[in-house]
Amino acid sequence: MKLKPSLEEFIAITIVFFIITTFAMAAQVQGQEQEAIVPKLSEPLPEEVAPADPIEPPLTVLETPSRVILNPGETPESLVKRTDAEPDIQLAQVSSVPASQAVIVENNKRRAVLRDSLGVMKTQRGQKILLESDILFDFDKSNVKPSADDTLEEVAEFIRLSGDREVEIVGYADPIGNEKYNLDLSWDRAQAIIKHLVTEEGLPKARLRAVGRGEEGAEAPNTKPDGSDNPEGRQQNRRVEILIRDVIDASPEKPGPELN
Repeated sequence: MKLKPSLEEFIAITIVFFIITTFAMAAQVQGQEQEAIVPKLSEPLPEEVAPADPIEPPLTVLETPSRVILNPGETPESLVKRTDAEPDIQLAQVSSVPASQAVIVENNKRRAVLRDSLGVMKTQRGQKILLESDILFDFDKSNVKPSADDTLEEVAEFIRLSGDREVEIVGYADPIGNEKYNLDLSWDRAQAIIKHLVTEEGLPKARLRAVGRGEEGAEAPNTKPDGSDNPEGRQQNRRVEILIRDVIDASPEKPGPELN
């Protein structure tokens, strides 16, 4: 019995083994390539990928008393040019509230200064400013003296800072002369003050009302206890009171001529 294969048989067996091994290796490589392809097919194609949200540059906010928003890429210098050319945009983007509050604070401070300077007094009917006639007029005259301009300028400013209130200008006289003459003089002086406040200081005439009270409402005695004349008392009684009223008071007063 023959145990060893012949050379031809050995060569044939080797060739068959080589072919089988080659096919096996090729099949293994093909399987690995298919496994690599399968997960890629499950991924979305490039055109199916949803586009990402566009990235926009953040807005720049300048921290100032009023917050101003800059457009992307804008500098504070370019903002000045833009707002100069586009005032409506400037008003829309810049808050006016802080500026208004600052104005109110400054007005209150100025009003307090004027209150002290003019000696403003609080009464039941409103705020009263008392001015001696000798400061405003020459004796027995109703023309406002030029030296009274500064005082009346402060009066007008205080009235403006007091809001939209009605103002009474009340004239008084001392008892020298007859009663009717003094009543007319006090009225004429009140009218003269109104005319000055309207023409020189620009106050609205509709808010101002003249009142003449003559000798009534004396602030001091016109005579001393021994019956002699009291010049200091009469000087106090020759005065003009400016009343900035808190409420409407429709009390009748002496009528007088209208201003031209």
